[in-house]
Amino acid sequence: MVIVVSLCKNRNTMATKTKTNFEAVGLTSHMPDVVVITTDAVSLEIMVYVNGSLVFDSDYYPFQGKVNFRDIREIVEAAMLEKKLALATLTLTAKETRSTGTGSTYTLVSGKKVVFSRMKNPSGSTNFLNSNFLTTRKSVLIPVDGYVNISCYVKANEQGTKGVTIYYTTAEDPDTPRSFLYDLGSAQTGSEEVIIDSFDYDFLKRMVDVHEEVDCKVLYGDYHLGNRHFRFFFTEEQATDHFTFMNAFNVEETAFLFNTKTVKTEVDHSEAVCGRTTHFYDESAKVKYEVETAPLTYDEAMWLNQLLTSRYVTRMVGYLVVQVLISDISSEVVESDKELSRLKFSWQYADGNEYL
Repeated sequence: MVIVVSLCKNRNTMATKTKTNFEAVGLTSHMPDVVVITTDAVSLEIMVYVNGSLVFDSDYYPFQGKVNFRDIREIVEAAMLEKKLALATLTLTAKETRSTGTGSTYTLVSGKKVVFSRMKNPSGSTNFLNSNFLTTRKSVLIPVDGYVNISCYVKANEQGTKGVTIYYTTAEDPDTPRSFLYDLGSAQTGSEEVIIDSFDYDFLKRMVDVHEEVDCKVLYGDYHLGNRHFRFFFTEEQATDHFTFMNAFNVEETAFLFNTKTVKTEVDHSEAVCGRTTHFYDESAKVKYEVETAPLTYDEAMWLNQLLTSRYVTRMVGYLVVQVLISDISSEVVESDKELSRLKFSWQYADGNEYL
């Protein structure tokens, strides 16, 4: 995609005309490859701001009255990754230098909202944001002691309701599933935001027990916000491991894995023999965990790939949030209804410590 922006002065009005087709709110993956700026200035100082902070500043010299400004997507996404932003405001300006001295500064793009996305959507940014949560999953399996965070972009002053339908059974009638709709109120906000709702087994059970006056067992929940839906199932099986990471939309998600794990310890030291006695020094030990996941569907495996390629992965150790490093990735995903995929990778704590 190429954007053409004109920076030309009308001799009578001294007006600046700009023509862009940046979306009012768009995914970063849908940003233009090239912004073509036409000008009669000697040079232009192009500046990019994300949430009001300058993230790029460079001089460009026109050729035949044009400047080709490239890599705006990469510039904006790098800034959003660094600041851990899912939603940001983009401003693009150009400052002229003329033969007579410094010219005017023009705002080419002003206050455009962008939502971080590594992936393009064929239906366009607006359709995607109005009908999807900021995840590539449609459902998730979590242990009863786990949780799920669900993120979503909402427009300013947009009317919409949200709630969760809880499906459960009772001890008196364990074979008959029942449902209870818990209303979470309006999704309306005063500004464009990325909102996050969190659910866990204990919260949903408490809502049913209190309102229905029963002692229930929760089977699964169906969360809705407007026309968006997300389903989460619960299992009494304990997860082997869990990681929190920044997903394809730069929002946090937690992966509860049911897998096999192998612990490998590498010991390195130097030794010297003195008087028939061996002495060891410069000793170090590195512990690495090798993981092979349980069989995964195509959608599950593709989502988990986001964990393996994320720049920021953490693991809860007690009350501590500890960053981990992912390596030795073996990911071959099969797109088939009959054949499941397994992913393999290794991880270790980034600070080199071991935790109980």
